[in-house]
Amino acid sequence: MSGYRILFEDLKVGRKFEKNGNFWIKKSTRTAGIIYPSEHSGRWFYFKNHDLVTIGIDSLFISVRDELFQADADIQKTLSKILTDEA
Repeated sequence: MSGYRILFEDLKVGRKFEKNGNFWIKKSTRTAGIIYPSEHSGRWFYFKNHDLVTIGIDSLFISVRDELFQADADIQKTLSKILTDEA
């Protein structure tokens, strides 16, 4: 994966980054929440200030992925409604 390695403490809150194959968003000076993979989305963990993370990797990819997750949720709601109406 391309990108830049940076210390966790140097990230601004709200910044998206990658660590250990997961995509994260920094929530506070010590915590971050997983945004991908989706089955772990919403879980958060503590980070050490000197943990190395990767930034600058396909930020567009992350934005598109977020949009696709929302679209997928909308499709699932619509499909559920259709199946409920047919029953």
